[in-house]
Amino acid sequence: GCCTQATRKIMAVPVKRQILIFAFAGGVGFLIEAGIIHYGVTHLALDAQMPRLVSYPIALVWTWYINRTYGFEVKTKPNLREFIRFVQSNFFAQLTNIGLYLIMTSWSEHLAQAPLIALILATAISMCVSFALYRLYAFSGRASGE
Repeated sequence: GCCTQATRKIMAVPVKRQILIFAFAGGVGFLIEAGIIHYGVTHLALDAQMPRLVSYPIALVWTWYINRTYGFEVKTKPNLREFIRFVQSNFFAQLTNIGLYLIMTSWSEHLAQAPLIALILATAISMCVSFALYRLYAFSGRASGE
């Protein structure tokens, strides 16, 4: 068939549960980044960019772990190919976010004057892209060759 056994298992997990855990994982990732950035700037006297080099990879690993374990309930042993697919999915979603934001603020005078609206819209769309990629690509079982 068209689907691997792992894909069928992921599709069997209730989507509402996956979405809730996905949102929770994103919140955890945000708090990790915010905490590391805040600590780096306020306690280590670093500029605002330097702590992000540390915070992003840490948040990425934690969001991968939470999503794979609790959201998509992947039962196979974690592997590098799966993690790379997660990173690729994350990267593509971020490109979508940035691209949509740039397009909206460039093509719409209203959104150029209200960039927070453009950010909210771009983020909402990129979250949908991210969730779909996690569900259908990153955690589909293709990463482990199933």
